[in-house]
Amino acid sequence: MGAIEADVVVANIISAVLEQAVPQMWGTILLSGLLVDELDAFIDALPKDCVVKERRQDGEWAALALERPCC
Repeated sequence: MGAIEADVVVANIISAVLEQAVPQMWGTILLSGLLVDELDAFIDALPKDCVVKERRQDGEWAALALERPCC
């Protein structure tokens, strides 16, 4: 997968797909469709320059707002 160039990326995809996509993203990244039980492991797997700005939870589902500087 090549780099994704966008000011804002919004995704509602399972964490296994997002783990592969996030390293190709920069800027503001909004992710949902994450299972709460998998959230801590997902965050730990993020690129080190990703900053979790916000996390929300609704039942078993979670969403994250990330910020990652370009290049």
